[in-house]
Amino acid sequence: MTEHKTMNTVIHSAFRRDLARFDNALDGFSRGSRPRADQLEAAWSNLSDQLHHHHQDEETIFWPALHELGASESLRGELRAEHAQMLNALDAADATMKEYHAAPSQENAARAHATITDLEAVLLSHLAHEEQDME
Repeated sequence: MTEHKTMNTVIHSAFRRDLARFDNALDGFSRGSRPRADQLEAAWSNLSDQLHHHHQDEETIFWPALHELGASESLRGELRAEHAQMLNALDAADATMKEYHAAPSQENAARAHATITDLEAVLLSHLAHEEQDME
């Protein structure tokens, strides 16, 4: 686990925790459970909003500051590319979570689980990169 040096690492830790919770919740989903699907949809909506907000703030607040502090264009380009990958993975996860919520079948839970697993891989790589090269 990353040592918390900044608010950014605290936020990253929360993202890691919440994605792991979704991994467990969708992996063990009971077929057709509307109350559980409603709970997971509400939790996903919150997490998705937090991810969008966090990364938008990075792009509009932190990255210009990094530029002013002399961070290389190469690093900033890598981070922009990672954000694009993350947004694509997040959009896919959003879509499958909507499908799952509309019809909480075992198949839709499995699809949502797979896209969240994909998002988790992209996001965890990005978070590690930020923490290694920016903290």
